[in-house]
Amino acid sequence: MKKPHRKGYGPTGIKHGSDERKLKKYIGKRISEADHELLTRYAADLNVDVAALLAPHVDSLLANARQHQSESRAR
Repeated sequence: MKKPHRKGYGPTGIKHGSDERKLKKYIGKRISEADHELLTRYAADLNVDVAALLAPHVDSLLANARQHQSESRAR
């Protein structure tokens, strides 16, 4: 039996896989399939996606990089 077609629109209202996204995906880390499954299950148990789990850490890393850059330029 064929599954019904899923809309595939994200929270921004833009269709997934679309070239209309405002931002591109640039960072990543290679992990084992087992670790990927572990993170995916953990996120599902929390009713969020993996990106939502990673976002605060990426935001913190970006803040640190921006601060470092501004301090480097001030020297």
